[in-house]
Amino acid sequence: MTKILLGLCMFLLVACAGNRAVEPRENVAVQPAADQEVSQNQAPAESQAVAEKEVPAEEPKPVQEYVPMSKLPPYDEAAIAASYYTTQLEVLKRGSIEDAKATDWLKFRKEYLRCRLSQSNNGAASLLTNAFNSEMSKALKEGDRVAAAQAAKKILDVNFTNMYAHYVVTSDTTADSATIAFHNEALKGLFESIYNSGKGISEETALYVINISEEYDFIGFLGFKFEKQGLVEKDGHYYDLMEASNGATGEARKEYRIYFDVTDFFGHY
Repeated sequence: MTKILLGLCMFLLVACAGNRAVEPRENVAVQPAADQEVSQNQAPAESQAVAEKEVPAEEPKPVQEYVPMSKLPPYDEAAIAASYYTTQLEVLKRGSIEDAKATDWLKFRKEYLRCRLSQSNNGAASLLTNAFNSEMSKALKEGDRVAAAQAAKKILDVNFTNMYAHYVVTSDTTADSATIAFHNEALKGLFESIYNSGKGISEETALYVINISEEYDFIGFLGFKFEKQGLVEKDGHYYDLMEASNGATGEARKEYRIYFDVTDFFGHY
């Protein structure tokens, strides 16, 4: 299968040097891998008597209905303080690349969303992040990478799962190599936690995201150009169907359809 991560590698600079390439999520050419049949080996009997003993058939477990995270009971302050996001964030603040490598970034992102949805000042956090985003964008347009990185760090103080903010920190020309390496590793972990969450070619294989910004950042880091967005509802779940292209024209142009699962935060921000 064709590898297409050149755009991502250039965009992430040294972040993705040496990493495995990302395969295209082309809805026509790429199909989900066929389910493999898994044969379950029988556990060895402890004795002939045990082997001959009649074991009652296990009753089928009831199928648990999926409950979107926004419908779960909100965390109280103690639960937020004890959550994986909060506790692991304290570890990550040390800036160790080994800590970044050891982080379960999918769990980290999910717990951030659970904490965010539980907070009564959710709207205030959004306004604060938007203000820092504007500050960062202004600095980038002016070519001031140092000021942009400072604004990006403010964003990360509110939301450490923000991939683009990690990228902007790595573009700081005054940053030391350890800082750049740490944020590169965090960015890599966050990106791969989305990439590895599904194939993205159908509702059933949708990629898991915790906010809309992740969708746009993910597409950008793939080296794709965003074209169109649509909302799909199926069996009580909600998906963003994002259409993107490789940015080329004519015969070189390729179009992609990527499904993102937005059920957990749909209707909240």
